[in-house]
Amino acid sequence: MRIPFLVCNEPPRTVARLLARLAAHSDEIRAAVAFVSDDELIRSWLKKGLLVRLLVALQPPTDPYVLRRLLGSWPATLEIKFYPPGFHSKVVIFLDHGQPVFAQVGSSNFTGGGLFSNLETNVLLQSTRQVQPVLGQFQQAWQRAAVLSPDDLDKYQAYFEATKRQRREIAAVQVRFERKALVPRLRRVRPDRVVKEAKDYLAFWKTVDEVIGIVKPVSRREWPKVPVYLTVDHFWHWLVTIWDKQGITAIRSSTETRKKMLPRLFLQYARWDRSHDDYTRTDMKKNSDYLRCLLQTQKIRTLTKTQAREVYRGLHSGRLRSVRFSADRTFASNNALAQIRKALGYLLEPTGDVEKRISALLPGGRYHLVEFGPSAIQELLGWVSPERMPLRNDKADKALEMLGYRFR
Repeated sequence: MRIPFLVCNEPPRTVARLLARLAAHSDEIRAAVAFVSDDELIRSWLKKGLLVRLLVALQPPTDPYVLRRLLGSWPATLEIKFYPPGFHSKVVIFLDHGQPVFAQVGSSNFTGGGLFSNLETNVLLQSTRQVQPVLGQFQQAWQRAAVLSPDDLDKYQAYFEATKRQRREIAAVQVRFERKALVPRLRRVRPDRVVKEAKDYLAFWKTVDEVIGIVKPVSRREWPKVPVYLTVDHFWHWLVTIWDKQGITAIRSSTETRKKMLPRLFLQYARWDRSHDDYTRTDMKKNSDYLRCLLQTQKIRTLTKTQAREVYRGLHSGRLRSVRFSADRTFASNNALAQIRKALGYLLEPTGDVEKRISALLPGGRYHLVEFGPSAIQELLGWVSPERMPLRNDKADKALEMLGYRFR
C-alpha cells in the first residue's frame, strides 16, 4: 500500500480517511490522543473487530458522553485509560499479529477538527526501526495510566457539565476576537516577498521595546503627554551626537548592568533636552500629530504633490536631504502622485504584515518610490503610529548597537 509521509487534512486526504485505510492492514490499534470528542473513526475500527487501546486526557474538549458510549458498546475489544495532567500526545500505532507496522505522529486529536478540517501536521512512520520507539513510549505511558472506570466517568462528566457555561462564554469571546482581529488580518495576507531589511525591523522593534520597558517610568514622568516611542527616538539622537560616552563599556558589558544604568542615562538625556530647546515635548509630538493628520486613510487618497513633499520633509532622514539636495522636490516630481498615494496607503495600512509592507516599498518592491529609502519607510511607520510602533533609521540602529544590543 502506498501511503504519504505527511498528512495535513488537505482534501480529499483527511487524517480520518488515511487512518481508516491503515486500519485495513492491522488487527490492533493503540492510540494516545489528548482529546476525544469524535468517535466515528474509533467505532469503525471496533465494528471491524480490531482491538483498540485508547489513552486520553480527562479535560475538555474530551467528551464524557462519547467515552461512555464507546465503553458501553464495545467493552470486550476496547480498553480506555486516562493519563495525569500534562498528557498531550497525538500518536496512533497500528499492529498486525503483535508487530508494529505503522505509526502516525503529529498534531491531530480525535476531534472533528483534528480528523477532518483543521490544518494539521502529521507524519507516517513505516519502518520497524522508526515505529518501535513510538510503541515503547506508548507502553510506558499505558503502564502509568489509570483504567477509566464508570466512577471516573461520572466525576468527569459532572465537571464537564459544571464548566460548560464558562467554556461557551470563553468560546464566544474567542470567536469575536478572531472575527475582529484575526480574520481581517488574514484576508490581507499576500504572497509578497519579504526581504531581510524588513525582517530586521521586527527585531529592532523588539529591542526598542526592551529599552522602553526599562526607561518608561522616567519617560512618563518627564513627558506624560508624549508617546514613549517618540521620546526614545530623540534619545537615540542624543546618544549618538551629544553623549560623552562615559560608562559605555559598563553598559555594554551585561544585560543586568544595562538595566541599572539606562534609567540614569535616560534621565540625563531628559535634563539635557529641557535645558536646550525642549524638542521632545514640542517638536516631536507636533510633527507626529501633523503627519498623522496628513496621512489618515481617507486623506491619503487625495494627497497632493505639495503635501507629499511636506511628508518627506517631516522625516529625520528627509529633512536634511531636502535642505541640501532638494530631495523632497525630487521625490514629488519623480514619482507619479497615484503611486505615492498607493505606496503610502499600503505602508500605513494597520492590518497588514509590517515586514511585507516595508518590503513592498524597498527597491524591487511593487510600491517602491524614488528617493524614499529604508530609513524614510521605517521612520514613517513610527511617526504615524507613535503609540504602537517605533521610528527606525540609521541613527537609531547605531544608538542601540552602541548600548550593546544586537538585532541585525
